[in-house]
Amino acid sequence: MKYFFKKQWIWILCFGLLTSITITSLLVRVKYTVSTPATLTSIDTYMEIEGSESENIDISSVSVYSFNNISLFNYVVSKINPFCGLEKIPENLNTSNDYSESQGSLHRTLSIQNSVIAAYNLAGYPLEKTFLGYCVSSISTYHSSDIKINEYVTKIDGIKLTEEYDPNDAIKYAKETDPTRNYVIGTVIRGTEEVELKFEYNKDNNNKIGLSFSRRYDYPIKEEYPQLDQDLPNSYGPSAGLMQALYLYVKLKNISFPKGLKISGTGEIDEFGYVGIIGSCKQKIYTAVYSDVDYFFVPIDMHYTDEKIQEMNYLEAKEALAFISIFKRTNLKIIPVRSLEEAVEELEKIIWFYLLF
Repeated sequence: MKYFFKKQWIWILCFGLLTSITITSLLVRVKYTVSTPATLTSIDTYMEIEGSESENIDISSVSVYSFNNISLFNYVVSKINPFCGLEKIPENLNTSNDYSESQGSLHRTLSIQNSVIAAYNLAGYPLEKTFLGYCVSSISTYHSSDIKINEYVTKIDGIKLTEEYDPNDAIKYAKETDPTRNYVIGTVIRGTEEVELKFEYNKDNNNKIGLSFSRRYDYPIKEEYPQLDQDLPNSYGPSAGLMQALYLYVKLKNISFPKGLKISGTGEIDEFGYVGIIGSCKQKIYTAVYSDVDYFFVPIDMHYTDEKIQEMNYLEAKEALAFISIFKRTNLKIIPVRSLEEAVEELEKIIWFYLLF
């Protein structure tokens, strides 16, 4: 045995070092998120318009697998794998499992709310929505109070918030009125009570308070309107909004697809029907190509003034399609849209093209 170790000591040492490096790389965590291609989710698995006469409708959203704070080993593997998306986690982003699940669930709910309102309104069935207030939709790690995701903020410094006067307006007004102030007081609905919390300005983050807000509505569907039978999708987040709205519009207007037409896409949507950019667009294109999608809708986000940001997803999608075409022959067409109305116009052109040719 001594002779064996003496003879093979260099190989044993190399093996030991390699084992140590491998174990260390599996245990050490880095502040990166990795996204990989996943699956399509057909909208009709959780949404349906009762009595619709539409036929052959195949509209899907696209999901990706995302993992935060990955191991050093996964980072190296993802760096090598061209189909993975790596993104450094911002310093102020909360990535705890509980927070991510709560936020993802809220964004999914908001996505459904906005897609229903936008689709019914565009289809000629205007919904009389009631403004409920502003819910907290994201909390930065530097925020100082104990507010939680989906809690409602009703007032800032005692002034009631409305659709026209939102929390950002109130916070900006407070700072402009008294530049020396370092906080505002937010009135928050907690259970059945109202509590007042101090939202401090953070000097290291442009005097922001570290909260984002979203509008919540009650939007009953009138009895004489086509009724919506709705469940919750398995995936979290807001990126199915555009496809949900497009699907609902098609069903409400009794539009039928030519057999075999497969539509997918991604993008947030607001209650007015305007779309917003999302993450992991390249991985969604890869998923669409390997799922034999014909047309893929991507958002042009007019909420921004910077043209590069507006077209970010479209540029990513074109780059991803060019890359994946090296490995798999595809006829996928990318359709950039600014709103649900534009998506409907493009879809009508696609259907006419199929019928003619």
